[in-house]
Parts: sequence; structure tokens; C-alpha cells
Amino acid sequence: MAGWSGIELTTVRQQRRRMVEASLRILGQSLAAPDRPAVFHREPGRLIVRRTVRLKPDRDGRPAAPRQGAAAS
Repeated sequence: MAGWSGIELTTVRQQRRRMVEASLRILGQSLAAPDRPAVFHREPGRLIVRRTVRLKPDRDGRPAAPRQGAAAS
């Protein structure tokens, strides 16, 4: 949907398989030990800059040019 030419949404691309595997692993651990503290898990992603992002101006105050497929830092 984000890749539809008429919409051009800025999105984050993430590996679904890794996210599902991590979710199931954490769920299994939670079911096995319900009193265990909450878990924070982060998966890497890539920011795909399209037209729906407002970029911070550069040092000279000029609007920054969007970069297609820019990686998140």
C-alpha cells in the first residue's frame, strides 16, 4: 500500500519473519513464566522516505531534499 504511486507514504521497512519469530519467542517465554518482567525488543528497520515526511532544514535554513529509500539512523 505504501508503495502505491498515488499515495507515496513514508514508511519503515522491517523484516516480518524476524518480527514474528521474536514475537512468538517472547510470547512463549511469557506463558512459561507469567511473573517475568516485561521484555523490550527492537528489530532493525529502514526508513523509506517518500512525500509524506517533513524534513528538517539544513544548516543554511534551506529545506532538505528528500532521498528516496533513505536509511534510518
